[in-house]
Parts: sequence; C-alpha cells; structure tokens
Amino acid sequence: MKLLSYVITISVLLTSLGQIGVDLYVPSLPAIAAALHSSAHWAQATVFIYMVGFSSSRLIYGPISDAVGRRKKNC
Repeated sequence: MKLLSYVITISVLLTSLGQIGVDLYVPSLPAIAAALHSSAHWAQATVFIYMVGFSSSRLIYGPISDAVGRRKKNC
C-alpha cells in the first residue's frame, strides 16, 4: 500500500511538470523581451509555440504509450 501512494504521488508530480515550465517562464517575459531587444508580442509568441509543442507531443506519445506500454494483467 505504501508503494502505491508513492506511485500516485510521483504520477501527479510528473503530470504537472509541463505546466510548471509555463509558470516559471511567463513572469520573466518582459525581462526576456528586453534582453533580446524584441517586442512583447514576440516574447508572448514563444509561450504559444511552447504550448503547441507541449499539446502536440501528448497527441503523439499518448497513443504510443497505449500501444506499447499496456500489459495484460495476470488475474
């Protein structure tokens, strides 16, 4: 039972890992735009590009993990 709680905790933390990247990145957008001498529009576009890549990777890796990762249970 203790192992199950560890597995659930790690699964929840790994699920939120992709969103943590955005939460750390968004507050620094004005500083990034100033450091790269670009407009705020282009700095905000990087968040959009990140989210497109993040969501499309789930569409690709989800079916692969269903096909490869699932094992039949021995009941």
